[in-house]
Amino acid sequence: MNLEETLKYLYNRKNYEERRMITYDKKNYNVNFSRKLLSLFNNPDSDLRVIHVAGTNGKGSTCFYIEQILLASGYKTGTFMSPHVKKINERIRINGKPVDDDSFMRTIELIKNTLKADITPTTFELLFLASMIIFKNKKIDFAVIETGVGGRLDSTNSINPELTIITPIGIDHQETLGNTIKKIAVEKAGIIKKNVPCVAAAQSNDKSAVNKVINERAGKLGSQVYRPIKNYKIINDSLDGIEFKINENTSFMSLMPGEHQIQNFLTAFKAAEILKINPDINKLKERMRAYKLPARLQYFKGNPSFLVDGGHNIQAISKIVDIIKKKGAQIILILSILKDKKIKTIVESLTAFVKFTIFTASKSPRSSDPEDISKYCKNKYIIESNSQDAFKKALEHAASKDIILIAGSFYLAGEILPLIERRFI
Repeated sequence: MNLEETLKYLYNRKNYEERRMITYDKKNYNVNFSRKLLSLFNNPDSDLRVIHVAGTNGKGSTCFYIEQILLASGYKTGTFMSPHVKKINERIRINGKPVDDDSFMRTIELIKNTLKADITPTTFELLFLASMIIFKNKKIDFAVIETGVGGRLDSTNSINPELTIITPIGIDHQETLGNTIKKIAVEKAGIIKKNVPCVAAAQSNDKSAVNKVINERAGKLGSQVYRPIKNYKIINDSLDGIEFKINENTSFMSLMPGEHQIQNFLTAFKAAEILKINPDINKLKERMRAYKLPARLQYFKGNPSFLVDGGHNIQAISKIVDIIKKKGAQIILILSILKDKKIKTIVESLTAFVKFTIFTASKSPRSSDPEDISKYCKNKYIIESNSQDAFKKALEHAASKDIILIAGSFYLAGEILPLIERRFI
């Protein structure tokens, strides 16, 4: 199989990421089915030391920081994350880098040739299975696994982790997970396992309700809950990243800006502590200053400058607003939002602080019609039917000191990032 055939095979399956209103039940999300898939390939996960991560916000960044800590400790890592931004290989990382095309294609071909016609995994189930096979073949030491949706019924919950992590929980995927923080927290806390330690990040949305759900679930299963340290000092916070101290003698710099990234890092750091992982601090500092994830307030300094973020729920949007307010620059916003998000709140929050907005649509079938979402904007705006035209229009209107902000979905970020990167080659 070549790459085109591989992608065709993957995307010809049920792909819940491209669909709305999928009922979150055992018919559509079947952990036992994922376990069966793994057994067909001799349980590739059985020898892996697994860290399992669920939550609403910060999952990807927390996985990234765990990965960096493990690599700075001399371990070989495999990381399973979603969604990807530009290329599907980003979902399966080996030692901090997307898996190579050859390993990816050969693994999907193996799966295709092994599964009988009546066994029909979803796209996500196939990718998760592929990650476990690849991790075994690459002989990794630790697998860092991010859930897809929820946790309790997610495909990834078929594994047996050494540690679980719950990142900040907020309102998102209400049609699937429930319309209250408590209901959503119940689904996320579903990854907590019997006698397996859990690190719970600091919560900001109805934290008493969320922490009660986590503590009750952990208590029933004999799982000890740990919390990251709360004391830190910000040294410098800019679009280039955030520098902070966790004690008098130890400071770090993350290339992903925003105070929330400190929380994500501290959650990962606590996880390492529980697992008795002792990174080389100097190596960790070097890695933190050298690597970052795409589309997490990703900044390109130029004339004009660009800021790209895939955040798509209220909590993530609030972080973008905080950054905009602090920067005080003139902002041109390119905005696309998926249909199942809090459209009115997102539009009102972001457009209130920008010079003007360009509403557009990504190629995702879940993308909202820009005409529909523009009605919530009270300031100056224009509409472009596709992201490429929206990008061109932004460049036409931008002054040299302006910042062009791309926000609202990872789909939009993935379409525009290559256009930006070409300008900086």
